[in-house]
Amino acid sequence: MTKSRILGTTGILLGVLAVLALALPLPHEPAPDIYGSPLMQTASTADNQFADSGASVLAHAHGTRELKGGFPAYGAEVVSPFAKVYEAPSRNAEVMVELARGTEHGQPQTLLVRGEVLAGDHTWLKVLLPVRPNGTTGWVSKDDVKIVGLEWAIDIHLGAKRLDVLHRGQAVRNIEIGIGTQDTPTPGGVFYIMELLQPPDPDTAYGKYTYVLNGYSNVIKQFNGGPGLLGIHGTNDPSTIGREVSNGCIRMTNREISDLVSILPLGTPVRVFA
Repeated sequence: MTKSRILGTTGILLGVLAVLALALPLPHEPAPDIYGSPLMQTASTADNQFADSGASVLAHAHGTRELKGGFPAYGAEVVSPFAKVYEAPSRNAEVMVELARGTEHGQPQTLLVRGEVLAGDHTWLKVLLPVRPNGTTGWVSKDDVKIVGLEWAIDIHLGAKRLDVLHRGQAVRNIEIGIGTQDTPTPGGVFYIMELLQPPDPDTAYGKYTYVLNGYSNVIKQFNGGPGLLGIHGTNDPSTIGREVSNGCIRMTNREISDLVSILPLGTPVRVFA
């Protein structure tokens, strides 16, 4: 695989978000470092370098408090300026990609952890990556990231057009959704929440908020200048809920997406069942 640097890859299947306004961060709590290092306060997402990028940017870490008995899942927040991702848990392995500390919109680059290994006296984490093809994983050094606990998750059942919100493995809410059409289907697989954006006008098909996932459409390679990333967003048209209407994104009512924004942090795992 050719090595590349990823500064951020927002360009979801929402053309409107390519021309939105300046960054507005949500308040957030520092997540606990599971390995016992001192807590690290995440930098503000309202960095001037992103002021001319698309949507308003919202980042937070609600739901990542450490609980007795551990967490159902873990995220790895990049803390080095660039974190090298290797094909195997060794610095002698090929470098697949280098991930920046911040996403395209300056939010914490938080990857979903899929495994851990101790090689000699060094800890490596297997992480899900924001690259094609969907499901690509690689290995990052524990030294380059901060581990955060994730107690929330999302399961999406395309056949039933239903999104389940899980807290510590238990479904606590069911939401009716709109999904991709037969020509532009929502792909199945395991993903994670990469960014949270706020369109400047909530009265559009994209609604009040958009969670950007690390996954991509399998049929749309470019969309309005972006790489065809998937998203979960609201809508101003409730009649599209429960139908196959999108380019691959998941949509729900503005009220439902607003409720999710209050609890779901970056890195939250998203499983899509075809």
